[in-house]
Amino acid sequence: MNFWYRLGDRLSTGLSRRVGVGLICLMVITACKNNPYPEGVTFEPVDGSDEEVVRQEPTLFLRAQNLMQFVEGEEAVYEIKGFSQSGATQIELFGLPRGAEFDSEMGELKWTPDFFAANNPQDTEVFHRTYPLHVRIFDEVNRRIFLEREVTLLVFDSARDMLIWTDAEAELSEGQFFSQDVEVLDEDYPGSEINLYSPDLPKGATLERIASDSAASFRITFTAPADFAKYGGSSDADGYYRDINFRIQAIGPRQHVSTKVIQWRIRDMEQKIRVATPSEVRGDDRVNFTVHLADENFETVPQMEIVHQPEQGSFVLQRIQENQTRKTSVYEVVWSEILPSMQGKQETLHFRACSHEDRPNACQEFNVQVLLDGVVHPSPKFTRSSWPLGVLKTAVVGEVIEEKIQIQDPEVRSPVKDLDIEVSNPALTVAWDRSTSRLQVGSTAVGVFQFNLRARTAYGVEGLESMMVEFLAPTPTEPSSSDLPAILERLGE
Repeated sequence: MNFWYRLGDRLSTGLSRRVGVGLICLMVITACKNNPYPEGVTFEPVDGSDEEVVRQEPTLFLRAQNLMQFVEGEEAVYEIKGFSQSGATQIELFGLPRGAEFDSEMGELKWTPDFFAANNPQDTEVFHRTYPLHVRIFDEVNRRIFLEREVTLLVFDSARDMLIWTDAEAELSEGQFFSQDVEVLDEDYPGSEINLYSPDLPKGATLERIASDSAASFRITFTAPADFAKYGGSSDADGYYRDINFRIQAIGPRQHVSTKVIQWRIRDMEQKIRVATPSEVRGDDRVNFTVHLADENFETVPQMEIVHQPEQGSFVLQRIQENQTRKTSVYEVVWSEILPSMQGKQETLHFRACSHEDRPNACQEFNVQVLLDGVVHPSPKFTRSSWPLGVLKTAVVGEVIEEKIQIQDPEVRSPVKDLDIEVSNPALTVAWDRSTSRLQVGSTAVGVFQFNLRARTAYGVEGLESMMVEFLAPTPTEPSSSDLPAILERLGE
């Protein structure tokens, strides 16, 4: 531009610089446009003078990524900065998503997207979402000068762990029926279908869905076997126990898995030894009877000893049978060579039966009254050839075991009139028909059961026999073609 001023000075001797420049412009006006100045150049009056000064508008620069990536639940920071030759800029953002913040002094965009920023609770196929952001930068000296740009905020879904509501620890006892409810919620997809399974569920436990207001409610059921917490395991002030740990895993609509570990502490019930023996026996110079023992904990075969015995006569206590599987034993007590001077007297025999002597409930003491009346009255006679001593009869729940068991009063030569049936479990039903000598046994539950037949003669002499039965679960039958629609309907559920 100085060239034009110098040229004007030379061509306009005696004229002002302004006139000279005007003449030059008139000479070349045919080659100029309406605005003869380069783009961005303006004439502005100078304060205190009539002259115009040509100024160049400042150039703006914007530093920002076109694509900014975020993950749900994680904070990310991106730079958005402006630069101007004037040294002062101002940035405005339009369309900033909820929760995002822009620090204009630092030139930083901070955002921690919430857990619905990327996914759609109604559509499991949506994994990400974009947010357009309009950026405008101004020159603070001249706000007519600005620069605009569109950037994209891209948010990726981050699956949260599902909420599994149930007790992480529970304590139960051997033989106790136990149930534990579980509810699962997927916060990303509320009300969605969720499945629950356990890769290492304890043997015998069940896990099934239950009806509930919640879309995902389940129940775990378990009955610990009587021998679950074996003797010799862990112990504390409350006794022996055994811990088991297992996992339950929830599978959400997007096939993501959340896991929770559950610990059960199974307490040893430490049940007492079950003793079956006549409470009173009669004899003269010789007395004998049997004692049946069973460890309700199913841990060891019980043993028996005599605590107090008479000073007169010969006393023998011997085990005549044991069952390692069922943890039972049978002892015979023989008191012989009883002196005539003892006749007419009553003696009390004191015994103790134990499974583990160092456990509080492992031993049980009991008495048997012996009446020496000088007259030998025989005890009831049991004829059980179809069900020998120690034989375990088996059947399926719903079936009835029927055997002929004769129980005779030897002195009157007819079936005993006084018979007590002692059962160990209310699920067991036992009946004996005196007229036919038929014994019938049934059960409404699965398990091994023992029952006693305690008979008395007309003279009050007792006799006792112990029997064991096992009832199994019914075997599933093959479905018929008529059952197919119902089965398919259940599978569809």
